[in-house]
Amino acid sequence: MTIFICSAFAQQKKFVHLKNGSIIYGAILEEHPDSIVKILSNKNLWVFKMQEVEKITVKNEHYYLADKEGGRAYLGLMTTLDGIDASFALGYRFKKRYTAGLGVGLGMLDDDIYIPIYTMFQADFDNQKKTPFIYLNTGYSFVPTSSSWWREDYKAYGFLFQAGLGYKIRFVRFNGINLKLGYRMQALYESYTTTNWQSTNPIKINKKTYMHRMEFGINFTI
Repeated sequence: MTIFICSAFAQQKKFVHLKNGSIIYGAILEEHPDSIVKILSNKNLWVFKMQEVEKITVKNEHYYLADKEGGRAYLGLMTTLDGIDASFALGYRFKKRYTAGLGVGLGMLDDDIYIPIYTMFQADFDNQKKTPFIYLNTGYSFVPTSSSWWREDYKAYGFLFQAGLGYKIRFVRFNGINLKLGYRMQALYESYTTTNWQSTNPIKINKKTYMHRMEFGINFTI
């Protein structure tokens, strides 16, 4: 038993440099120059064909800067029954499971373009390459202009809330995809002037709307 334990801890840790630019650091379990290399990194077992590997080294000073918990960028698409919107967010990952950050989006709302600006939070269930997670976004959306000719001096804005569950699939190091299914509430306060066929006098309209939707989305970690 003692010999087995010593053998397991005696695996030399190396850096596997992939041709796509990614670097994996961990214990080399198997290395066959003509076929594959197996590396155990942060409790994840990676298997790469040697055609994917550029080189294997013992030292890499730049790796420690890149692999520490830190910044992430996310490109996303979310869809509801009303349409689809795109988003871009910058987040900071900490304590190996949590990510917080800021994002901005662009979408369609009743044929008008709207722009949400929000804070994001994500908590992974585990620090594995495949894991469920929960997410929470809060912020404000605004409509810069109206596409309807009969609405003048149009202003629209409101509180945004999103929450749900997701599943993260990490491919190599930071790169991966997040699948999301959740709930969205968009409050919209509208103010504009209009006229009707019975009068030429402008009519001032103020109204408040709450939109509740189920949403599905995908974002890419880059």
